[in-house]
Amino acid sequence: MKNIAIIIGAGVLAACASSHGWDDMTAEEESRWKSINVSESQAQEYQDNGLTATDIVSWRQQGFVEPDDILTWSKSRFNAIEAAIWRNQGFDLESALAWSEENFTAEQAQNWKQKGFSLDDAMEERAKGLTPKT
Repeated sequence: MKNIAIIIGAGVLAACASSHGWDDMTAEEESRWKSINVSESQAQEYQDNGLTATDIVSWRQQGFVEPDDILTWSKSRFNAIEAAIWRNQGFDLESALAWSEENFTAEQAQNWKQKGFSLDDAMEERAKGLTPKT
């Protein structure tokens, strides 16, 4: 019985130690998050993923308003501006990553796609020194 009480007590202590919130932030940080209408839990999730309130403003300015979109794209190799360029060219994250990993810009990738080329075809044609005809 004593062992169970110790285990429960340790679990409660660990839960308290790992809790996050406004108390874990400076007044200035809290104020910044609140000024952009981000909840305590969302602010903590953003911070846990290396994002600041300033970062979130940048993502929102580029048209990313859903927290999941911001988190998903920000974990990729793109910053907010680059992500917006890819998305504005009609690419989802997976496609943007695939094309960019093969050293295509969003504009180049869109040109190839508009001419009916898949990524593999575009790579093959580019290796021959060709470009999509405009």
